[in-house]
Amino acid sequence: MDQLKEAIVKIVTDQLYRLIVSKPFIKGEITKVVVRPVMIKGQLLFQETAYVGTKVLHHNYSDREMGKDYSIIFRKNLASWKQSALTAG
Repeated sequence: MDQLKEAIVKIVTDQLYRLIVSKPFIKGEITKVVVRPVMIKGQLLFQETAYVGTKVLHHNYSDREMGKDYSIIFRKNLASWKQSALTAG
């Protein structure tokens, strides 16, 4: 699992277009998570959008924070999602 996490962290650069994980094996609150790059006040951040029931929650992380367990994708076990898609330029 650490190898998968390391691979995703390497991809989280300015070349990332979108990362999506969805359909958790264990039904819970979060059904889908989308990560995309955004430019805020001249700084490259990664916006994580979590779909929780009918709510949509947004959090912005730096590339260093995405590599740590701040992100929902990494706090939850990566193997707990049935589907994932990664698009990079």
